[in-house]
Formats: sequence, structure tokens, C-alpha cells
Amino acid sequence: SSDLEKEKEIANEILIQKSKLEELVLEAKAVSVYNITKDKIIYSKNDDIPMPLASLVKTMSAIVAQNMERKENEIILDSSALGEVGNNGLYLGERWDYTELLKFSLMLSSNDGMYAITRNSPLFIDKMNEKAEKIGMQNTVFYNTTGLDEGINPGGVGTARDMNRLASFALHSNGEIFRVSKLPETTFTSLSNYKHQV
Repeated sequence: SSDLEKEKEIANEILIQKSKLEELVLEAKAVSVYNITKDKIIYSKNDDIPMPLASLVKTMSAIVAQNMERKENEIILDSSALGEVGNNGLYLGERWDYTELLKFSLMLSSNDGMYAITRNSPLFIDKMNEKAEKIGMQNTVFYNTTGLDEGINPGGVGTARDMNRLASFALHSNGEIFRVSKLPETTFTSLSNYKHQV
């Protein structure tokens, strides 16, 4: 009986949240609001239509990077990495701890950092797409590791619903590296002793 009352209370809470969301004026082409605790979609609009993902691609890049076997934990930034679109204040020849550069790249959506982390693995994008399929992201395809458009082609396409799956998986399986994205600001210090306030 108390379980039934609790379920009714949860259902009522979700209806109230949904009602508030429906009142919002949204410019987004697609939306999916998901309650991760209750495993329920609260509100959605076009959440099953694949669209360009832009920097959301980096979320999957980080998941795959964090779980890859690697020969070394140090990354040295070279001109090809620093040639990516965007400037996050990284330096040519700067040395970074692998996990710290990964956190930095997530916090700032750094194309340079993510490219430096992922470029030496020729099958990296295949691994991203395999992981997407494994966690049930049926309408998502990744084409690069940064999300940058390549000419008229996006770096990845996916649905808002699939992005909920990705965020949920990231939080549960790789929470440590994604916690940094909740900080209002922090300072990263590279192995070259350069400080980066973000």
C-alpha cells in the first residue's frame, strides 16, 4: 500500500515537472528531459530525430579514452594537435598527464586536447561507435573525436534520447572524469608546470 502511494506521488511529481516544461519557450530543435533516478523521460520534443552533436561527441571520446589501454600516461602537445579549431591556451611542446588533459578537454570542450588524446589510435572512432551500439544508442553515429564539422559533414549525429543514454552511462561508469564539469572553475597544472585557470 505504501509502495502504491509512493508510485502515485512519483507519477504526480513527474506530471508537475512535465507541465512546467511544456510552458517553456524553447529554441532548441530537439529536447529530452530525463530523470535518471527514476529512469523516466519527463519531457521530449523531437527526441528521436538524429541531429548534429557538435561537442557532445567529446563525451563519448572521453569514455572510450578513459577505458583504453595505453602505453604511457604522458601526452606532449604538438603542432597538429594545436592546429584544431579553437584556442584554449595550450602550448606547443606542453606535457600533460593523460587523465588531467582529458578532464581539461571536457571542462573547456578543448578540440586541441581531445585530438591530442585520441589521434594515435586508428580505431578510436570505431570503438566510439561500438560503445554507442553496446549501450543502446541506436540512432547515433560518430565521425570524429571532437564533434567539429568536417566541411558540410558533422562530427557526429544522434538523437536527444540517445544523449540521455550517453549522459547516464558516463555518470555511472566514468563519474570521476565527468565530475570536473560540475565545478564553476578550477586550475589545471600541466606536467610542464603551466597553470590553466578554467
